[in-house]
Amino acid sequence: MDILNDPTPHELLTSQLRSLESHGTDEYRKALQEVEQEPQSAEAWFNLGCALDGMVSMRNLLLSQLAMLEAAGDDHDGDAADGEGHDSCEGCSCHPDDDAPLVLDDKAVELYQRALESYDKVLSLDPSYYGVHCQKGLILSYQQRNDEAVAAFLKAIEADEDYSAAYYLGHLYKEMGDEALADKYLAMAQEGEDSIEDLEKW
Repeated sequence: MDILNDPTPHELLTSQLRSLESHGTDEYRKALQEVEQEPQSAEAWFNLGCALDGMVSMRNLLLSQLAMLEAAGDDHDGDAADGEGHDSCEGCSCHPDDDAPLVLDDKAVELYQRALESYDKVLSLDPSYYGVHCQKGLILSYQQRNDEAVAAFLKAIEADEDYSAAYYLGHLYKEMGDEALADKYLAMAQEGEDSIEDLEKW
């Protein structure tokens, strides 16, 4: 194999990012096909909303990996063309961080808006599809649209006793500085059937 012709991690990540932004993920293409085939299916629209949301997460991961490679410099760029880093740099900045801050640029906002529109379509087709409210709340909270996020989480709790929504709402209130309401909804989440360990994704 001619190493000189092998793509660098930076080139691989850039290619993956371009492909994602041009064609989307497999899940997105499948969900889009489902919507085209069954435009009156609430489940198909829900899957499309989830796929669009997932594309933001995938794009954010790729952008964070690119940023880390650029911060690490050329010494890392030529190593491990599979993008996993080299043997001697464990803990250094060339390794991706799953908790990297969300890159909320125009493309991310566009994808989130399309996801929200898909979820609204779900509710127009099936108002009893209560799980949509929690999904909307998460997307709105990621965008710092806190009042709208609170309203969505409250709908999820009131409509279906969604304890995961109570958990996320409690954390949102904590970020907003309202400790009393944060404690109220986190306590409600503790009383639910969902385990806190399964919800540690905030």
